[in-house]
Amino acid sequence: MFFMVSLAAVPWLVGKIPTYHFVDVSQDRGPGKLKKGSLAVRAVKNLGGLVLILAGIIMLFIPGQGLLTILVGVIFLEFPKKKRLILFLVGNKQIQQGLNWIRDKKKVPTLKFP
Repeated sequence: MFFMVSLAAVPWLVGKIPTYHFVDVSQDRGPGKLKKGSLAVRAVKNLGGLVLILAGIIMLFIPGQGLLTILVGVIFLEFPKKKRLILFLVGNKQIQQGLNWIRDKKKVPTLKFP
């Protein structure tokens, strides 16, 4: 089930990431404050991120795109030190290549990394 959802959702979500998203994440914008917004929307977004992270962990042991699924799940979550974790994950050349391979297949401009 997780495998099938990931095959459909992760490439679509990777295609929706803005080209300079990870460069913008690296810029310090002051103290890490949680985003404002509807509690229901934030709860659904965090729940979706958690499901993707769990699916990614499972896919580390079965065929699938585990690390990319974990990265997309982390992007959805809201927690302190999120920027540091995202920069650590996208610092991996294999993850960068995987993200840009998916974007190439979707004919979307490649992502820029710090």
